Amino acid sequence: MFVADEAPGIHRLCRAVTNMYLVEVDEGILVVDAGLPRMWGDLLSALSRLGRAPSDVVGVMLTHAHFDHVGLAARIGRTWGVPVWVHHADETLAHLPYTYQRERSRVLFPHRHPRSLPILGSMVLAGALGVEV
Repeated sequence: MFVADEAPGIHRLCRAVTNMYLVEVDEGILVVDAGLPRMWGDLLSALSRLGRAPSDVVGVMLTHAHFDHVGLAARIGRTWGVPVWVHHADETLAHLPYTYQRERSRVLFPHRHPRSLPILGSMVLAGALGVEV
């Protein structure tokens, strides 16, 4: 995991080529996209690094509802009692994040692109197959 300061008040967490952003807003911290399930410790560490606490998180905003964006959304909302916002067109997908339309079969992808295997493996290790909704 790494944390990068992208701009003043915008901090990016990255694990398994998946990003989560902590945006400093007047009310506290807004989580933009919720990464993968095993990024929970990364999130807690990043908040601490920023001198913040979970109680400073005011909500989660999802840019879209693919599995690698909603990984911690339900847990953050439930555990910290904050809202999770997603565009109305993605509401159903947010509850079924593996059901989006693909151009090609996901089973064939690693066969056609074997160099993707380390990336896909890192995503699996980061919880990609166990997104809680």
